[in-house]
Amino acid sequence: MYMPPNYAIHYNILSRYYFAFVVMVITCGVVTLLANSKLGLAFVALGDDDDAARVTGVNTFKYKVYAMILSALFAGLAGGVYAYFRISMVPFYAFVLLRSFEPLVATAIGGMGTMIGPVIGSFILVILSDIFSLTLGEAHLIIFGVLLIFVVLYFPYGIVVSFYRIWMLFGRLAANKRPAEG
Repeated sequence: MYMPPNYAIHYNILSRYYFAFVVMVITCGVVTLLANSKLGLAFVALGDDDDAARVTGVNTFKYKVYAMILSALFAGLAGGVYAYFRISMVPFYAFVLLRSFEPLVATAIGGMGTMIGPVIGSFILVILSDIFSLTLGEAHLIIFGVLLIFVVLYFPYGIVVSFYRIWMLFGRLAANKRPAEG
């Protein structure tokens, strides 16, 4: 990769990290508010069963349009932050095909259907891919692919949901081993 001289010496990326963090916190807050509202309840009903939602009085067309608008808004916002972050670093590397799969991989690693799963999956993805690419060179893609297959096979609901299920299992086991009172 060609980088102009003195490009990296005078470059400060910290402000971009803060900007991305603020956007992430605001987005997570808005999604949490939406999930706990009447709109979120309609989205859950549509996701579970379209016909049942229609029978219970949900205007399915209206809420599908809302879902499309909100998903496009959040995807566009994330893409804009990503482009702002990547183009400022290495412009020609920002839109490589490999990078378009990262959000899906981060969601699969962290856990779909949770708020914190994709965030944790993103942290794991970025940290591991940086460590592997610095230490293993081009072989990091193979190692990362094997790790992704491992996660999908042994943690099919993602790491967050799997750890939550293990935590609940140990809680039930501990509750069953308590001596009877009385």
